[in-house]
Amino acid sequence: MFCLEGEEELGSVNLPKALDELKDEFAKCDAVFFPHFSQDPEGKVELFLGSKGIVHVELTVKGGDWGAPTTRGIHGSNAVWMENPAWHLVHALASLKDRDEKVLIEGFYDDVAEPWLGDEEIIDKMLETFDEKAILKREDVRKFKFGLTGKELLKRYFYSPELNINGMVSGHHGDGTKTLLPHMAKAKLDIRLVPNMDPEKILEQVKKHFEKHGFDNIEIEAVNAYNWARTSTEEPAMKALLQSFTDLGFDYEPWISMAGSAPFSLFQSKLGLPFAFGGLGHGARQHSPNEYATVEGMKNLEKSCVLFLEHYSKS
Repeated sequence: MFCLEGEEELGSVNLPKALDELKDEFAKCDAVFFPHFSQDPEGKVELFLGSKGIVHVELTVKGGDWGAPTTRGIHGSNAVWMENPAWHLVHALASLKDRDEKVLIEGFYDDVAEPWLGDEEIIDKMLETFDEKAILKREDVRKFKFGLTGKELLKRYFYSPELNINGMVSGHHGDGTKTLLPHMAKAKLDIRLVPNMDPEKILEQVKKHFEKHGFDNIEIEAVNAYNWARTSTEEPAMKALLQSFTDLGFDYEPWISMAGSAPFSLFQSKLGLPFAFGGLGHGARQHSPNEYATVEGMKNLEKSCVLFLEHYSKS
């Protein structure tokens, strides 16, 4: 059975409804397989055993009774005696994190789970082949935060929730000079969740944080959310996927989770189905210019998918 869904970049907003409506059909399934290019540029297989959850939030500050322009930007000289939505938003964003990158939302870390049994062994195996320099080169970044390396770097990647600013916009930001006091400011955030964190609870904590710190003029919209998800190399579907790698002459580097998010949890929570995620082939630069997949990689993904289906049918 095939489930083709083109809204993952939008947060899979209609997938929950579709899974509910087709629940009887999907009840015939034993597992879910998400094909994915798992090889890095050098050909190493990076196998992810889960994903972090996400809450995508949009913040909007508009002028109004509190003293900022209501319908249009006005001359910047008026900032001496009128409010600026951009400053209001900047102060609100600054209240979310300290300079050491600690999220300051009350209760944010309360539900963060301890590492699962067996995770230490997975990280040790990963460290046998993990290449920090290759990751930095791939992302065009020169160093990791906090000077972390090795096991401590990986633990932060796997077990730390995160609050990230995707973008901000307000007023004039084109070429040349234009002194302006804008009437609106917007920001987009994503909050990444690790096991035991709940998207709805986190959203309520964000709202309470802004209320507590006097940012009553911020409109908060939760655009989409996924929960976190985990699978295991002992899951029959994962065993079939790993056997497909072996058949084609590849070993794998185990990753406890990817820091990104995907709708794996919907199939677990709504349908009770285990999942496998991966495949041979290489593609990269998601969410940035020149996203690509190699032709050879697509051919290898096809081969590993065929072998996966063959092995799983016999399990």
